[in-house]
Amino acid sequence: MPMKICVIKHVRKVYACRGCETALVTAEKPVQLIEKSMASPSVLAMLLTTKYVDGL
Repeated sequence: MPMKICVIKHVRKVYACRGCETALVTAEKPVQLIEKSMASPSVLAMLLTTKYVDGL
């Protein structure tokens, strides 16, 4: 079975109060294994498997 890659887009909305308009609230971002990276846990697992396990 060939590998399948799909893109997951996380949308973080920003909300503000119409009355005060000073406090903006943003949703929390998902936890990343490597900060400022686009690699998901499944991509990192696939890379480690193909590099080390399949290389043996």
